[in-house]
Amino acid sequence: MMEVRKDDDVYRLMVESILDCAIFMLDVDGRVFSWNAGAEKITGYLVTEIIGRHFSVFYPRENAQSGKPERDLLAAAANKRFEEVGWRIRKDGARFWADVVITAMRKGTGQLVGFVILTRDLTEQKRTADELRRSQERFQHAVESAPNAMLMVSRGGRIEMANLQAEWVFGYSRDELLGRPIEMLIPAHLREHHREDRMSYFAHPRPRPMGAGRDLYALTKDGVEFPVEIGLNPIETDEGTMVLAAIVDLTDRKQREKALLQSEERFRRAVEAAPYALVMVGRRGRIEMVNLQAEQLFGYAREELLGQSIEMLVPERFRSQHPALRGSFFADPRPRPMGAGRDLYGLRKDGSEFPVEIGLNPVETEEGPLVLASIIDITIRKQKEDQIKTAPEENGTSSSARSIIG
Repeated sequence: MMEVRKDDDVYRLMVESILDCAIFMLDVDGRVFSWNAGAEKITGYLVTEIIGRHFSVFYPRENAQSGKPERDLLAAAANKRFEEVGWRIRKDGARFWADVVITAMRKGTGQLVGFVILTRDLTEQKRTADELRRSQERFQHAVESAPNAMLMVSRGGRIEMANLQAEWVFGYSRDELLGRPIEMLIPAHLREHHREDRMSYFAHPRPRPMGAGRDLYALTKDGVEFPVEIGLNPIETDEGTMVLAAIVDLTDRKQREKALLQSEERFRRAVEAAPYALVMVGRRGRIEMVNLQAEQLFGYAREELLGQSIEMLVPERFRSQHPALRGSFFADPRPRPMGAGRDLYGLRKDGSEFPVEIGLNPVETEEGPLVLASIIDITIRKQKEDQIKTAPEENGTSSSARSIIG
């Protein structure tokens, strides 16, 4: 029959078999007199190397020299138990982050006979926690320094975080935003629809723009609505999935777009009302715009001209030279007459040629530089010039010229 061990032997074997926690005993002077396998694993000391040594060897030098080990034992003796989380030292001098519990041992009479120390190595947990903290700090810094308003919103629609730009854009202080429903920043007539959109987003969270294809509006503290563009990104947190909304105030952009549209409309009206043909051409020679006078002059409908090559309006005998001349203009774009010193001709849809005078003006657009050509039919002028040249001389050249012009 197997011999049953005494209770203290069972306890000793149990303590010695624990590997993830250092468990050892000190005498009243703080010297080690018991050592388990977990203590050896965590600190690196063999039992033969540590028994009889003062436990201050586990403290960083500056703490040991300041008397902290002795103060910790006094605190344990006075309060039965002392606990802290801090740095400790292994045999090789490496530091490790430890959770340390010191318990005073007393006899039934109350006499102090020593201490039990339990030490757990939390280095990995600290490293993970520190990395998480640094990551959170980097995230906070990135959000705070973002050029756009940033709001983090919970599934329940509460504002959990706001940056400085959000305060400026909406006119609220951070304290006025945090914990409040996001709908406070939505115009009243859009709030119900926004709640539905929010629930739909949390059902399928992914990075995407909000309200694609719709005009979005937000509401400032003083009740002013303004157009916005919003990007949504899901963020996993300890409290669950949240959404980080990047909000761009489009007021200035909308005003610029409106001014640009107004400018373009004025330009189109001016072009359409011009008393001569106007044709706008791109660098590659495609017709981008024509006015009514151009339709009438060349005999084409507007739809027949737009997107076509400008060479369709140039007599065939001149077409091979025209692309090079066009290229030279775009190489040095400036207002000037075309073909100075040369006779220029246009070609109508019916194949008839007619003499023209052309002025060129560069126009900067979002699609790049274009050239606006103003084209004047000078057929009548040429006919008069030919009449002058062929008229018989009567009473001298000057008197003849005066009678024709007059």
